[in-house]
Amino acid sequence: ALYDGEIRRLDQLFFKRLRETLQALALDRNTLVIVSADHGEELAERGLVGHVSTYREGRLYDEVIRIPLLLWFPGVIKKGVVIDDLVQNIDIVPTVLDLLDLRKPVALPGQSLMPLIDGRGGWRQRPVFLETSAGGYTANQEQYKRRYRAVRTERWKLVHSVSEEEFALYDLATDPHEMEDVESEFPAVVDSLRTQLHRWSFASQPQQVGAREAAGVGEGVLSSFFLLLFDVPGQS
Repeated sequence: ALYDGEIRRLDQLFFKRLRETLQALALDRNTLVIVSADHGEELAERGLVGHVSTYREGRLYDEVIRIPLLLWFPGVIKKGVVIDDLVQNIDIVPTVLDLLDLRKPVALPGQSLMPLIDGRGGWRQRPVFLETSAGGYTANQEQYKRRYRAVRTERWKLVHSVSEEEFALYDLATDPHEMEDVESEFPAVVDSLRTQLHRWSFASQPQQVGAREAAGVGEGVLSSFFLLLFDVPGQS
């Protein structure tokens, strides 16, 4: 009830006022609004309330990794569209670039959600990769060494406790709450997902993006990548 109350409070005190402000400024027909989050929230499913930054354990269960992603763009994005495919927050920037008709840099991860939104075709389904540490962003040095990585598909999730070098496999089709580790029962699945996870971990190490690559995005756009509100001239 308290969590539901917080959602209602956010609706009333933020989103209602945001929409009223956009209408008052005559920006409600050419503004893209994106609502998302950085993590989900545990509500005592496993004895804790909160998320990884509020306790010492590192966890990658679905209640922590699943987040909202809402896009509102009148006249461009059709209302009422619900997407069930696995998507990631790294898909947000490519989607914005697509909506603004700007070129996506080759080194930029993620893919535009527009093929899913407008049904144009061309969406490439792929696994979701995840990483955290004990303590989250509040971690001390010892906690930060306890890394956790995971790869999730529609059916499977493989979780790797890096420091302990332990793996756990969950069959989300039969065990959506991730209560039973079935690693020993599906060695071929574990081997495939582990290979993909290691490949992603190696490939996702920080890389230097050249000035020419960055410049290809368009002047002033890079500084807007992490804004959740875009005023888009010329759209109606």
